Amino acid sequence: MGISRNTEHYIIDNMGQEVLVKNWAMTSGGGVSLDKFLRMGDFDEALFVGHIDIEYGIRIHEKGYEIHQIKKAMMYQRLGNAEEKRLLWKKVHPYHGALYRYYYQTRNQYYILHKYGIKYKKFTNVYLWRSLIKIVLYEDKKLQRIKMLILGYVDGFRGIMGKCQYHYE
Repeated sequence: MGISRNTEHYIIDNMGQEVLVKNWAMTSGGGVSLDKFLRMGDFDEALFVGHIDIEYGIRIHEKGYEIHQIKKAMMYQRLGNAEEKRLLWKKVHPYHGALYRYYYQTRNQYYILHKYGIKYKKFTNVYLWRSLIKIVLYEDKKLQRIKMLILGYVDGFRGIMGKCQYHYE
């Protein structure tokens, strides 16, 4: 069956606070109890850049735990220079990030997909064609970005991890 990225809902926690239950959350600036961290294990070091938090969220979900986002706690973080655009009737968000991020994001999506199975495809957002369309229509350095995307796909499919070995600037 799998898990959808869009199953967020609010609950009242055991301290009486309204919290948002999420499938994953950016781990930058996040907090986790030491007890739960020891049960979950460390972050997957193979991922290096990108999707570390998504992989951790999958592990949390698979062990039967939930991720709670406290409404009043906020941290603003922005990856790349994403902007909202319209493509026909849909909103899309071209990334405009550093070239190496296209490699790591794509490679790590496929790594997670192979590690946990197809039931997490929506969760990992593995849609290579969507990225290609956004690059072609909205981004600069199109050939370099597409090259890094494809190299990330190939390495992710082959299970090649570690630091990117390709020239990207």
